[in-house]
Amino acid sequence: MGIIDTLRGHTSRLMGDQTSLYGKIVRSGSWVTAGHVVEIALRLGSSLILTRLLSPAAFGIMATAQVFLYTATMLSDVGIRSLVITHEDSDDPTFLRTVWTFQALRGAVVAAIKAGTGYLLAIAQGQNWLSERISFSEPVLPGSVAALGISFVCEGFKSTNEYVLARDLRQEILVMINVVTKICGTFLTVAIVYWTLSVWGFVYAILLTAALRASLSLFLIPGIDMKPALDREYLRQLVTRGKWLGLNSWTTLVYNTADKVVLGAVFGSQFLGIYTLANTLVEAVRTLLMKVTSSIVLPTVVKVLENGQNASTNLKKLKTVINASHVLMFVAIGVGGPAFVLLAYDARYAGAAVIASILALRVLYAANSVNVAIFERLQDFRFLAINSAWRAGVVLAALYGFASYGYVYLAIAAYASGSLLSAIFAIRRLVTLPFIDKRYELVWLGVFVALLPAPLAAYYLLESTPL
Repeated sequence: MGIIDTLRGHTSRLMGDQTSLYGKIVRSGSWVTAGHVVEIALRLGSSLILTRLLSPAAFGIMATAQVFLYTATMLSDVGIRSLVITHEDSDDPTFLRTVWTFQALRGAVVAAIKAGTGYLLAIAQGQNWLSERISFSEPVLPGSVAALGISFVCEGFKSTNEYVLARDLRQEILVMINVVTKICGTFLTVAIVYWTLSVWGFVYAILLTAALRASLSLFLIPGIDMKPALDREYLRQLVTRGKWLGLNSWTTLVYNTADKVVLGAVFGSQFLGIYTLANTLVEAVRTLLMKVTSSIVLPTVVKVLENGQNASTNLKKLKTVINASHVLMFVAIGVGGPAFVLLAYDARYAGAAVIASILALRVLYAANSVNVAIFERLQDFRFLAINSAWRAGVVLAALYGFASYGYVYLAIAAYASGSLLSAIFAIRRLVTLPFIDKRYELVWLGVFVALLPAPLAAYYLLESTPL
């Protein structure tokens, strides 16, 4: 225990005492940005190696397996992180230990469900209930789905002290743990895939990385020691307060997995593998923007609305910075993404160039995060859940409709525009708020709508240009 206590002491001194909200915002954003830049470099570097070791179909199989993983995560999500961050007793050891115990039990239950899912999938394959051309018919999939459930057991043992640090905008140790985990995970993935030359290389690496991440969280995050505890009142709050957060998670699940499920079912593993490569490149940039804004936007919105004075002006300044940065990254990915794919990958993945250009819309419309933060500050979680449900329903219908008729690029564009639908749905409610400038909101919404055809124009340009 002496070594562990010493390491925790070092991490506590590293984070220091931050009293200024502005200082916390800048420091937190800087650490998150730096950490994610490292993650992007690792992701791109590993993809260059792995695409030379495995076929596109292998990436399609892994993408399908991760759909099951993500589905289990979202369906069992009751907003634990949000509850801890906003709870009035978030420093109470009994509360944190009750949450940790609940989290660990959730991980065990989800792992058992995943094992059952893999078994049922194997039965469906054995009875020839699945078409051979779709990604769900791959023989390696049932075992992969079942094995990946073990990662939930590891995830459940992460320290709830992490949520306290996130609440206080003390991101340094969290970023360092994530970076160390990503570095180790990347080397493990490349080494094991090189050794196995199969999808199982991904599975083994994910499980080892999850175990490492949980261990670092338990031993290095400063705060109370994690011990089993079950306080009845806190358990009740975990269940009842997570109602709308759970609904929001479930509808977000539908939206975020619809592309892989529909495209894999309609076009098969080969196309899904190419799509996954393009999506990985775009998501690297989108996730960077989302991580930075999630660590900065909500605290800033809270401060602006609490101060009251010049709220409208200050919100417009914040939105202008966020919106402009997303427009610039949209242009950069729309042009640079296809060029990078064509230069860095072999001819088997050339189709990812056009897909990356279209998926750049997801980066553009992620600027809607400021509006989401406003509704979170107003604690209007019911509206956020309804908005998310509207987006999921419309996107799923459009995605499947276009894909079933063979309009693959229109299907991808419909999926990538999901957050634009959220912005359109929210605008009527947003402009009724006293601190919102109606004209300003409508101008930016018009800009976002006007940019919608840009990726399709890029597609026709690329199609007419010899590669």
